[in-house]
Amino acid sequence: DVVMPEMSGLEVGEQFRQDATLCKLPLIFLTAAVSREHPYIHHDLLEDCPVLIKPVGSAELIDCIHKALNLQ
Repeated sequence: DVVMPEMSGLEVGEQFRQDATLCKLPLIFLTAAVSREHPYIHHDLLEDCPVLIKPVGSAELIDCIHKALNLQ
């Protein structure tokens, strides 16, 4: 999630990208705290990561996961 109490999802994502092992994992952000117009959506990290805005249907979530894992 983009907004969390201790550390934002963007901070977690940035830490993933700096870790030699975790940087290979695809990230998908799922959040209810922002809209597509929110400034977080335009963060550099999110340019390469899908952002799904809650509520999201199961078909849309599964499709996004398949795309992230190149299972289309």
